[in-house]
This record gives sequence, C-alpha cells and structure tokens, in this order.
Amino acid sequence: MVWDDLHIEKWFDKLHQEFEPKENQFLIVPAETWHSISENKSKDLRIALAFTIEKVKRENGYSSPQKTKSP
Repeated sequence: MVWDDLHIEKWFDKLHQEFEPKENQFLIVPAETWHSISENKSKDLRIALAFTIEKVKRENGYSSPQKTKSP
C-alpha cells in the first residue's frame, strides 16, 4: 500500500465545510505533522488536535519518505 491508498485528498475535502461551534464540541482534524492535544479556550470552545495522518500511517505500517539534509 502507498500514500494514495489512504485517500488523504478525500479527508481534506471534508474539512472545507463550515460548522457552527458549540460548547463542549470536539473537532478532530487530520494534519501532516504530529500535534499534541491542545485547547482553544476562546468562547469556552475546546478544539482537540489529536488525529494525525502520520500517526495513522505508523499504526498501519506505512513508511514515510525519508527526508534528506541539504548540504
């Protein structure tokens, strides 16, 4: 399996939706890099950033392309 098998583009298409935030509502957002769980305390809304693409790939045995250092 490769990156395309995860259908990442479909996940991001779904993020282009507007929503009305409500108190105690959690929003889980895929991201390309690791995020710790954080809170946005404005208007008592808590937004948890816990779900990441890299985490899913690691848990399912997908390998990331190796980054090379520039000279």
